[in-house]
Amino acid sequence: MTTHVLNSATMPVAGTYDIKAIPAEVFFSEIKHAIKFGQQIHSWIGYDQNAKIIQKRTGWRTPINRERTELAHGDRLLIMRLSYRQENGYKGVTVQEEDFEYFEGFYLSYFPTPSWNDLMSMDIHEPKGMRYLENIYWLKGGDLEALRSARKAMQECEGGDLREWSEKQSDYLDCLRSIIDPQGLVREVARREPIKSEYTKQ
Repeated sequence: MTTHVLNSATMPVAGTYDIKAIPAEVFFSEIKHAIKFGQQIHSWIGYDQNAKIIQKRTGWRTPINRERTELAHGDRLLIMRLSYRQENGYKGVTVQEEDFEYFEGFYLSYFPTPSWNDLMSMDIHEPKGMRYLENIYWLKGGDLEALRSARKAMQECEGGDLREWSEKQSDYLDCLRSIIDPQGLVREVARREPIKSEYTKQ
């Protein structure tokens, strides 16, 4: 894992990010910790004033780097960005440590998805379980409105005809699985509806 120090919170590489705001003290102490213990650390700081602030607080003079940011799966991000937008005519004006917001984050080049069987071992009707499934579905590129519509149709059958409810639940799970476990859904559909050959159509 490499720690990357950046001056922008924009996402430079396609993937999944988990970013949270941190105090300035934590930002600088994490840099010092990485340097002290010989961890890999890489600067993407493009402005001299940012570099000077980091050097003043940590003793590390970050090289100025305006190249395209490169990240690897599992890398950590330490970000300092101005808390306000500078107009072009004011760029280069002296800034202070307190003019910045600080963040820590992690980058994933792909989103790790639990197996379908593990997901189905959860209580999928409990609100917390529903939210967890929706988050995975959304992160995998699913249409949340379609999923919620399928779930609403299932919920409207609750307390009514059990067979109709089971069909609506099956539709909901198929919608969910089509994004989270598409290969598994294909196998499941094939199992439900075996293809009939000319010899089995009799």
